[in-house]
Amino acid sequence: MVVIKLYTEGGAHPHTNPNAMTVTNTAALRESLNKLFNAAFSIEKVRVECILCGSDVGTKKAFMKSATGNNYLLIDLDGERDSKTTKLTAFDLLEVASKVFFMVQSMESWLLSQPQRLQIGLSARYIKHSLIELADDILIVGKSIEQISNADAVLDKLLKNHFHQKNGDVLKPLKYGKLKNAHEIIELLDIHELRNAFIEVDDLLCTIERII
Repeated sequence: MVVIKLYTEGGAHPHTNPNAMTVTNTAALRESLNKLFNAAFSIEKVRVECILCGSDVGTKKAFMKSATGNNYLLIDLDGERDSKTTKLTAFDLLEVASKVFFMVQSMESWLLSQPQRLQIGLSARYIKHSLIELADDILIVGKSIEQISNADAVLDKLLKNHFHQKNGDVLKPLKYGKLKNAHEIIELLDIHELRNAFIEVDDLLCTIERII
């Protein structure tokens, strides 16, 4: 079996002494990402292990300590696809560019790209209060997801627009937080739809496929 280590932006920085809840949510986020990527492959041939390193800078530093073998880097691009070279240059990654992959523009862009799956999954856990489909929300309908520059804020508004969560006897709008509930939303994604929607995802999976 081939083991792929994917140094991934997100989660708590390992040296910030996070509280117990943050540690738990970071572990849940890592496990959700592992399941997402491993769903693309035969488990007998390969295992993808995501290593969450906090910020993009911290993730890059951790990756560069072992940028050999079957180790790869996955960070937010924070821009559209044509800005890849700019970020590679800014992060001094040009020499290892073949090992670097980007979430365009961010991980939340992935979540926004499958609104039907989000609606079905979240409706089983929370109270959907709107009368329209998530996919028809003005925040995303008719838009190229890769061109949405503030995907985390858009996702937060989208959840608030459509879902309530119960807090005792009180209903409150569902909010988004990368270290709060991103892991349970990632679990709703389909990796095959994701690779069809994002070239960078397809490039990453193709790279792994060539290894195995």
